[in-house]
Amino acid sequence: MKIFCLMKQVPDTEVQPRVNHDQTDIDRDNIKYVINPYDEFAIQEASRLKTKYPDSEIIVLSLGEEKSKERMRTALAMGCDKGVLIKGENISLLDPITIAQELSEYLKDKEFDIILAGKKVMDHDCGIGCGIFPRYSCRHRSVP
Repeated sequence: MKIFCLMKQVPDTEVQPRVNHDQTDIDRDNIKYVINPYDEFAIQEASRLKTKYPDSEIIVLSLGEEKSKERMRTALAMGCDKGVLIKGENISLLDPITIAQELSEYLKDKEFDIILAGKKVMDHDCGIGCGIFPRYSCRHRSVP
């Protein structure tokens, strides 16, 4: 079974964010990032599937900046077999529909059995998977 897990890095919810100098966004230079907690649930669910189906391959997919590689390494340590980082700049300024379109563009010619995604991302409070799933006639699940 080939499993894609969608992952986004988000500001650590345990840290109080500060507004940047221009007061247009949070100060992203001095903030700690983590894997979106709901995406962690999706990665854990993929690991459970891999236990049940040992020949499975888990690929974590993320659209992000270079610093997203640290979260990608965390996902690999959690049991993912491969990581794919679609690099971009100012990802935090992209709306969820654009992010879903970018991820869908990558997935369109890939073979897979299931896509797992967290039910929402903490920084936009919406689900990216909902923008991707309708494009494919495959099994999918937003993990609560």
